[in-house]
Amino acid sequence: MRRDRATRLMDALEDLLDAERQIILNGDLQAVGRLAQQKERLLDNPALAATTPEGLERIRTKASRNGVLLRAAMAGVRAAAARLEALRKGPGALNTYDRDGQRTLLGQGQVTGALERKA
Repeated sequence: MRRDRATRLMDALEDLLDAERQIILNGDLQAVGRLAQQKERLLDNPALAATTPEGLERIRTKASRNGVLLRAAMAGVRAAAARLEALRKGPGALNTYDRDGQRTLLGQGQVTGALERKA
């Protein structure tokens, strides 16, 4: 009886991890947060103690795979945020030298708020 319950819990946890993988691949990171409570509830169940080592290895593999996907997704979000911030700030200042050899700072304070397009 206890083994059947553990099997059902493992099946539910595997299904949840598979669903989480699909959600990550679809880019719905908010839904990932909603799944966290369900995963915690399943993992906190004492009936999982009767699980086979093979079952635990399957869960570990799927959880690890999802972790890799989540880290990649978060890196993408950070890169996009950095790019948007760079676009918002506009081009930076440029140090150059005039014909007399004096250093001149070009572009300081010239941000217009518009994006420059180049062909």
